[in-house]
Amino acid sequence: MSKTTSPLQDVMFIEDPDALKALAVPIRLDIIKALAHPATVKEVAAELEMPPTKLYYHFKQLEQHQIIRVVDTNIVSGIIEKQYQVTASRYQMSETLVHDSTQGEATLDAILATIFEVTRNELRQSIQAQLLDPAADASEKKAMLSHTAFHLTAEQFQDFFGRMEQLIEEMITASEAGSEEPDRLSFGFTIALYPVVKPNPEA
Repeated sequence: MSKTTSPLQDVMFIEDPDALKALAVPIRLDIIKALAHPATVKEVAAELEMPPTKLYYHFKQLEQHQIIRVVDTNIVSGIIEKQYQVTASRYQMSETLVHDSTQGEATLDAILATIFEVTRNELRQSIQAQLLDPAADASEKKAMLSHTAFHLTAEQFQDFFGRMEQLIEEMITASEAGSEEPDRLSFGFTIALYPVVKPNPEA
């Protein structure tokens, strides 16, 4: 048995466009979520209700780009069985990659398409399973869906941004602290906050 005990990174900044593209596949995002705690390919396959043979390639790609790592190995019936875990709690595209016009634009398109596809699919599945009702009264709502434009000063934005980051950290801490509690519900969280170009009235 070989075990890796180094702690997870808080944030892993993705600087390689190929690594970012490796993330831009919905099933790989599901794998990453499943590997918040160590698990084998077979265990993840069972959780995702898929045959393990359909996941080996995706595991290989994620491991190749150091998005996941092997944390333990065991010999089971003469076969080496690996346990994997994510490398970091969060993954973020580096500013260098964002500003690389030759790579960043296409890669960003792929990432955004994947994120919103995953969000759309999860919402559709939750509605079909009657876990949420978009038309429910405010007191019964279990989801928040909106697109809003803000007009803030730089100082107001920084204050809001900081408080939002703090709230997200609180949710992550609460989630990790109670991850084994049987009555916990699972929630998806997609967020995008960005400056926009003002329309040109003369155009």
